[in-house]
Amino acid sequence: MRAFTPESTEMTLGEIALKTELSKSSVQRLCHTLHELGYLQKEEKSKSFRPTLKYLDFSWSYLHSDQLVRLATPRLIDLGRKLKITVNLAELDGTDIVFTIRNPYNQAPYYSTFLGRRVPAVLTTPGRVLLSFKTDDEVRAIVDSWDGTNPLFLTYKVIDDRDKIFEEILLARKQGYCISESQGASSSLINIAVPVIDGRGNPLAAIQSPMAASEWDRERIVREVLPHLVEAANSI
Repeated sequence: MRAFTPESTEMTLGEIALKTELSKSSVQRLCHTLHELGYLQKEEKSKSFRPTLKYLDFSWSYLHSDQLVRLATPRLIDLGRKLKITVNLAELDGTDIVFTIRNPYNQAPYYSTFLGRRVPAVLTTPGRVLLSFKTDDEVRAIVDSWDGTNPLFLTYKVIDDRDKIFEEILLARKQGYCISESQGASSSLINIAVPVIDGRGNPLAAIQSPMAASEWDRERIVREVLPHLVEAANSI
C-alpha cells in the first residue's frame, strides 16, 4: 500500500514488484486481497492497480481519534481567520514531519491543502523546531542521515547545507521558534513555526504558518504573528 505515491499513482504487478522488491507471485496475492477488500482498483485494460477512496478510511479513523488534532483544529481555524494567514499543524514521525491540520487562506499552493503530507523534518520550520528538543548528537545524526531529497518544495530553494540546517535547529532551540525563507520562480515565502509542548516539556507538534514575502517581513512576523502562534500553542 505504501508503494503508491504521488509519483506512482497507478502501477502494474511488475512495477509494484520492482518497487517493493517482492516476488511477482507475492505481489499478485497481496493485490488480489486488497482488491477484494476494496482498497485497490484494477484497470482491466491496462492491468494496473490504483488506490481507492477506501484509503481515506485510515485518515478519518486517525484524525477522529487523535485528541491533539481535535483540540487544535478549532483554535487554528480561529487563528487563521483572525490573522488572515494559513495555519498548519505538523507532527514528528521518526525523521519526517506529517501535516495533520491544514487551514489554507486565500491563494495557498495546491500541495499545501493536503493532510498527511510527509517531508523530511530537516527541510521545514516545524521539523526544525521539533528537532531542537533533541540532543546535539541526535540532531547531527538526523541531519547527516537525510538523503538529500526534497519532496515538498520541488520548485523552491530551501536551506540544504547540512551545517546550516544544524545551525538553524540550534537557533530554533535558543529562540523557541523557527523562521526561514523559501524562494521560488514566481513567489517567496517566509515560514514560521512554534512548538506545542505538553506539561512535561515534551514537544507534541508544531504550529506553522507560511506567509508571502511580498506582504510580510521577518520583523513584522515576529512582532505581529509570533505572539499569537505561541498563545495558540499554549492553549492546546
